[in-house]
Amino acid sequence: MSTILTDVVQIKEAEQMLTSYIDRNRPDDGSYNLDVDNASMMRANVRDQKKIMDKKKLFEINTMTEADIRLAGLTKTEQCVLLKRLEMRTSSFREVDVALGYSSGGKSSWAIYQKAIKKIEKFLILSETDRIKRLLSPQQLEVYKLMNDGLSSTEIAEMLSCSDATVRMSKKRIRSKLKTFEELSK
Repeated sequence: MSTILTDVVQIKEAEQMLTSYIDRNRPDDGSYNLDVDNASMMRANVRDQKKIMDKKKLFEINTMTEADIRLAGLTKTEQCVLLKRLEMRTSSFREVDVALGYSSGGKSSWAIYQKAIKKIEKFLILSETDRIKRLLSPQQLEVYKLMNDGLSSTEIAEMLSCSDATVRMSKKRIRSKLKTFEELSK
């Protein structure tokens, strides 16, 4: 499902590709090159679109999916604010503040929301492999790599100097996290 944040990520990737093309193909002698000129105009249009989308991502309700919120590694507070806003289907952060019991002098759902949006955007840029790595603890990641190499629980336990039961528990937690990741990514 396309959301404003996935569109923002695609726009940023397009801008990077155009910039790379322009840098690679710009004539060294300063002569005119129609393709580079066209790419420069396209990049200017993409940048204009990016400015519009950067504003929209802060105010539109359909900025992200629930899966983005759950998988992006947000704090509980950030998840709470974003999920409450989705649940209420409101663009008013004052309404979200009231619903969450935030006072005007304390926490602000607007500030929390802005921070969370940046985290989700960074998360969406990551490859699926990098997203999985962020879900797992360092120990789980080590076990995951060794699992993928085809090692048994006993072999992994010997390599990591831990008990077989610890490895089995790590594998169970890894499978649970990966199952949740796959379900939410659909």
